[in-house]
Amino acid sequence: ANVAQLALGMNHSCALLTDHTARCWGDNTHGEIGDGTTMQRLTPVPVVSPNGSGMLSNIVDLHAGNDITCALDASATVWCWGWNAYGEIGDGTRTDRHVPTNVIGLPL
Repeated sequence: ANVAQLALGMNHSCALLTDHTARCWGDNTHGEIGDGTTMQRLTPVPVVSPNGSGMLSNIVDLHAGNDITCALDASATVWCWGWNAYGEIGDGTRTDRHVPTNVIGLPL
């Protein structure tokens, strides 16, 4: 109930809810669930805010890929989390991110 969009990655899934928050589940080896951990989740858990407390909110679009998830919020800010071996997160590092991280050069 209250699901507006599904985002299906290689080994994880996410749902954008009508309240503009997201829940993810499945493999979480690289933090692609966005809950601040690397624990596999068998049921949906909330995507946390960038500071690790509360929930990421005001999401208007959500996409999942190979061990990475990205969200667009209502202010046109792009947040990504998960695998970052090749710089996929867009934060100028190759460090996996377990919470949403702002893509450099896109609005914040």
